[in-house]
Amino acid sequence: MLEEGDSVMADRGFNIRDILTKKKVYLNIPPFSKKGKQLSRAATKNTRQIARVRIHVERAIERLKDFKIFQGNLPLTLAALADQMLIVCGALCNLLKPLAR
Repeated sequence: MLEEGDSVMADRGFNIRDILTKKKVYLNIPPFSKKGKQLSRAATKNTRQIARVRIHVERAIERLKDFKIFQGNLPLTLAALADQMLIVCGALCNLLKPLAR
């Protein structure tokens, strides 16, 4: 579902850059230093910018987890409806007050 120009935020361990490059999608991962070396000023600034956005992503995920239906195990009888359940809960989250100003 990714489109050209989209940006994907991931942790350092995700080796998906080659897949995203083919789709002309930007991979946004925090910079990391070699053992014992310090990050440059630009890398530090980039890490802080990613962290500011990541906080809001984590808060959005937490809103989804707050729905009782997603707490605990999902019965196998509901497995076929899991996608629709997630879409409905996501839509309900979108009706809540914004996470950021």
